[in-house]
Amino acid sequence: MMETKNSITLESDEMLERRISAAYKAIVGNPQMDISFGANNEGTSVGTSARLPRPKSKSYADIQNARGEADFLAFKHRFHNPRLHAKNTPNDEDQALLFNALEDARIEAVGSDKFKGASGNIDHALNSRYERMDLNHSVEHFGESAWAEALRVFARNIFSDKTIPAGAKGLEDTFGDRFNDELKSQLLKLKDKVNDQNDFADIAKYLLQLLNGELSENSESDAQPKEEDLVEEGEQDNDESHSDDLEKTSSQQTSDASTEAMAQADQKEVEDEDEGEEGDYSEETPVNAKHNQSGSHEDPCAYKVFTREFDIVQTAKDLAEENELTLLREKLDVILEAHKTLISRLANRMQRKLQAQQLRSWEFDLEEGLLDTAKLTRVVINPLQSLSFKQEDKNKFKDTVVTLLIDNSGSMRGRPISLAAMASDILVRTLERCGVKVELLGFTTVNWKGGQSMDLWAEKGRPATPGRLNDLKHIIYKSASEQYHRTKKNFGLMLREGLLKENIDGEALEWAYSRIKSRNEDRKILMVISDGAPVDDATLSHNPNNYLEKHLRDTIEKIEKDNGVDLLAIGIGHDVERYYKHAITITNANALADVMMNELIGLFDTKKKKKR
Repeated sequence: MMETKNSITLESDEMLERRISAAYKAIVGNPQMDISFGANNEGTSVGTSARLPRPKSKSYADIQNARGEADFLAFKHRFHNPRLHAKNTPNDEDQALLFNALEDARIEAVGSDKFKGASGNIDHALNSRYERMDLNHSVEHFGESAWAEALRVFARNIFSDKTIPAGAKGLEDTFGDRFNDELKSQLLKLKDKVNDQNDFADIAKYLLQLLNGELSENSESDAQPKEEDLVEEGEQDNDESHSDDLEKTSSQQTSDASTEAMAQADQKEVEDEDEGEEGDYSEETPVNAKHNQSGSHEDPCAYKVFTREFDIVQTAKDLAEENELTLLREKLDVILEAHKTLISRLANRMQRKLQAQQLRSWEFDLEEGLLDTAKLTRVVINPLQSLSFKQEDKNKFKDTVVTLLIDNSGSMRGRPISLAAMASDILVRTLERCGVKVELLGFTTVNWKGGQSMDLWAEKGRPATPGRLNDLKHIIYKSASEQYHRTKKNFGLMLREGLLKENIDGEALEWAYSRIKSRNEDRKILMVISDGAPVDDATLSHNPNNYLEKHLRDTIEKIEKDNGVDLLAIGIGHDVERYYKHAITITNANALADVMMNELIGLFDTKKKKKR
């Protein structure tokens, strides 16, 4: 039975999920999408895989909420280029919140114009979210994030003629005075560019500078994108090609994609209509985008480094003064405080499960060892009685070291790096309580688009296929021999503005592997926390297209063949299974408990070691 408003549906969970999946695939235009469902409010989508929120109940409201969340995620999958977005996102965290809000409004506007039914589901889900946030009574509790939500509401009103959701009237009351003629004028300019993400981003950044008082109203020249904000020529061509592909696909999808219509659509027709377009919807990064153009993953040159002269390995104390580390740690503590209950529950559950594996066990009826007190009477009667001793099993659990390797690249800016810092803090604290040594490392580059290495290459005549052309910066936040309480200040350094630049994952993984390999512990576990593919514009511009990715894959393959080291990857908002055999994904703070627990505990299960 189909549901009616305010009623309970008798439709099975399986049928409901099939209908939501069908709608998602039709919007994205890829019938081969791998769709799964989870209990989290937020979904995630990477490449040809998506994890969608499962309805909390079978009420009309909860089903519509789940549909709306799924439909917006499908819009984002189809009409949003994450690499381009990361490239354009402002460094300032508050500005990034506003920029993300405008991009969400753009995505909704483009999708809603083509899929009217899905647009209604998103309206319902958005209003429900605002009601849960209680924005009509507690706007002041949300700080800058409330202004970001208000900007999104104002923008969607301009882009799509959407009315202010009833649950967001508090935003209108609080921030309505900011919605002046100047802001409306800039939003109208953005409306004209909703179908061009790159141009939209340029105007959006100008608008944010204007709102922040960094520009005068007439500084039109400042609206032009700066040279350092532009992507490399080849990458830009690829982004334009990607946008063209999306436009062509969009023009073919002329019918509405309401979930009701998709529930009745013949899946065979969807597959026929979209046959051959699957490649248009894979995750867009400079690396895999160029792979698609070249049509080959073969690398004609072995990986090499032009020079290591300017590479640096630094401790957190080398990078910041003590007072700055204190302030950054306080910032991280604020983030952790917002999830205090969750963190406490997670840490306690993890600690109980890990300690359960440390329970003492004994071998009995031995010729020698400790006297078995249960057989004391027999020994007294006959001191020569054999098999009266016991010996504790050798438990190697505590003889374990874990290395956490954190991607400190620019695309981790904002929410992803906050999640990574929070996850690192929880893991280090909890594992250390259980007697496990933990090392925390980070990796980035010294500069954007090459540094002194690039300059030296230019001085030497720009030889072809020079190899890696940027200066590495590898960071030691905490060594395995240091205690958490002595180094916890360092963890906040991840939140420092200007730290996050580019990421050369393969060499960082080699560095972390060499450090843990030299340890004497019997168990060695290397965890990588990242958000996607390796990217360094200088290197990729002057070497084969898949240069960094191939090296990463080769490095992973070498480590995964080493029985002495267990390798696990944790994706922050992105599925990293295309690189690592053993990987999990975290999409939000609540997912820390749901996603990390079973996988992490499994790594410490010595009985299952190397059976996966």
